[in-house]
Amino acid sequence: MAEFLRAVLGFPAVLFSFVLLVVAGYWLVVLIGGAGGVDAFDGGDGVHADVAGLPVTVIVSMGAVIAWFVSLLGTVLVDWPWLRAAVLPAALGAAWVGVRLQRRLAARLLP
Repeated sequence: MAEFLRAVLGFPAVLFSFVLLVVAGYWLVVLIGGAGGVDAFDGGDGVHADVAGLPVTVIVSMGAVIAWFVSLLGTVLVDWPWLRAAVLPAALGAAWVGVRLQRRLAARLLP
């Protein structure tokens, strides 16, 4: 458990750990019923904000999960501190690719 906490609180995973806590808190509030749900970020005119059939909140949440996992994996696998700086753009790039794939799949599979 101590190694997991060290990895979660190590750079750059700590940045995405905070983002993941915010996302988890948001979804907890949605489950309790305190937020408007997945369409909470609509345009104000009743038009739901979505991208390729997916709400923005789902896309941001999945991007945060992917970036956190990749940064956690990079923090564990890379021993040299100067090389850990390369994990941050790798995690952001992996999240970007993952979200694009998610949007593409949603556009094909969801009506």
